[in-house]
Amino acid sequence: MVNLGPILPTQPEPFSLPGESITERKQREFADRVRREQEAAERLRRFQAQPLPFDDEPAPLPPKVERAPTEPKPFHLVTEDRALLKPPPPPTDPVQDPFIAQPIPEAVYDPFIVRPSTKPLTDPETPVLYTEDRAEDRKAFDAEMEARRAREEEERKRMAEEEERRVEAQIKRLRKQLVHKAKPVMVGKPIVIKHSTKPVTKPYSPMIGEKRKRAMLAAAKGGGDGGSVAASLVRKKLKAAADKARNESAADAVAKAKDAGSASSTSSSPSANGL
Repeated sequence: MVNLGPILPTQPEPFSLPGESITERKQREFADRVRREQEAAERLRRFQAQPLPFDDEPAPLPPKVERAPTEPKPFHLVTEDRALLKPPPPPTDPVQDPFIAQPIPEAVYDPFIVRPSTKPLTDPETPVLYTEDRAEDRKAFDAEMEARRAREEEERKRMAEEEERRVEAQIKRLRKQLVHKAKPVMVGKPIVIKHSTKPVTKPYSPMIGEKRKRAMLAAAKGGGDGGSVAASLVRKKLKAAADKARNESAADAVAKAKDAGSASSTSSSPSANGL
């Protein structure tokens, strides 16, 4: 085994990162930008007067440029070229085409004499203006509208008066209807009360409770057809008793109503006779 000796401690060595150069460059750019801004602000704060726009001595005039006078040149017209292309007219013969002068007008020898006019004098007439026609039409229109408004006002007043009369008549009719009018007492023959001819109702003991049970037991003890016949007889009796009781109660109610009506009519007849 190789003996490497004692282990020495690690000695740190300086190192550089890629971002350090970028950071230094950014810091330099920032410092330069701040310095430039401070210098620009310092220049703006420092006042510097502008020079006057003119001096005591005026500026010299610019040198005069000598120009040659304008030489006119003839125009080149298109009509001249067209005239050159056109054939020249034939020469005139003074014998064939003699010059004939126009005669002297007679006015030279006979002077113009002013004579009075034979036309009649102008009669002035008043011009017919369209505004006058419009004024007449407008006047007629205004008169028609005024008459129409008057008719409408009269119709409105008439309707208002009719409505007022109708309301008054309705109020009178309603007041007349609200007046209480007593009816006269009816006078007639007195009612003669007659005694009822129906017999007095006799009470029957209903087949309920113990009686019904006893009847059912008796029908069951009878057995056979006898039991069924007894049961049917019991049912018939019960039904007949119920119908009879119902009819008697209805007849009693009718009789009581008749008695009450006859009593009221009898009590009212003396007062009528007294009236």
